[in-house]
Amino acid sequence: MNQMFKNLNLLKQDMVQKSWTIDSFNFNYNGYKYIVLVKLFSRGTDDSIQEMPKYASVKLEFLRYDDFSNSLSVFANSYKIDWNVKQFREFFGIQYGPNLGDIVQQFNNHFAKFIPTFVIQGKSTFEKSAMVYGLDGGNSKDPLRCYCYAVKRNPKGEKRSIYNDNKTKILREPLYNRLKSDDSLSFVYSMNESDEKNDSEIILNWTTNNKRKTT
Repeated sequence: MNQMFKNLNLLKQDMVQKSWTIDSFNFNYNGYKYIVLVKLFSRGTDDSIQEMPKYASVKLEFLRYDDFSNSLSVFANSYKIDWNVKQFREFFGIQYGPNLGDIVQQFNNHFAKFIPTFVIQGKSTFEKSAMVYGLDGGNSKDPLRCYCYAVKRNPKGEKRSIYNDNKTKILREPLYNRLKSDDSLSFVYSMNESDEKNDSEIILNWTTNNKRKTT
């Protein structure tokens, strides 16, 4: 059986190696631009996945460039994408016809060419926003909180959430790299751009406050 989407496996391996639970890449089809989110998951730990196919390796989420809420989510592996043909046709604006199977195959061939084999660095601000939106599933106002201004110590025994971890890797990678080894720290965000602080300010404030608590 042909591994049409073999790049997905290579990308997944690179994501796991680099501790990413989400990645993105750009995709163009039929005159429209999309951001495709690639999501990893742990079986039995994601309450949002009710009927996950046994073969599934990753979850793909197609977001319209002009409207993140206009999206289509599907499971996939290196051999196939689990399309609901009706949803596929409606989302990508394809008219119903007797040759729909051929169109899906043509789409798959086209899409496979866009899938990277590794996590691409230097993503645009727009892509980063899409990734943060995808991390949260678009279910809350938290993606609007994108301006980091502090770090805080979690209650004893509690680790930084995967969401907070990957969000900071996306939005503030240099800051993340300086503090990532201490997983009891979480990063604090605001919706107001005026609240944002640079890496040095955040670390200085954290160090100063921490000294006060220990003296």
